[in-house]
Amino acid sequence: LSRMRKVLHLQSLHLAVVTVGVGADMSEIQVVEAPGADEIAEAKKWPTWDCEPSKFPWSYSQTETCYVLEGHVTVTPDGSQPVEIKAGQMATFPKGMKCTWEVHTYIKKHYNFE
Repeated sequence: LSRMRKVLHLQSLHLAVVTVGVGADMSEIQVVEAPGADEIAEAKKWPTWDCEPSKFPWSYSQTETCYVLEGHVTVTPDGSQPVEIKAGQMATFPKGMKCTWEVHTYIKKHYNFE
């Protein structure tokens, strides 16, 4: 199975979406490098989660979207390439994905499950 990495620059919105294939069903992590003001305002209504530097396995029983307030993490889906996520970015993790989180610096994020 080929994995894909695709970067789409939408100049009119000044954002980049990175999509990484992670499995046979092509579930993917999506990272928005510069979310819009409306997306950020909505995310700030969500609960927060934080974590000190650490490394741990994780699996998603629901799709999660998060907006990172502080920190830097590398999320490596099982059988796929690592994805770096930093403060100011928004990421969506698909339902059913299994991965490893490596928190490089203290991270704080708003999150929402669908």
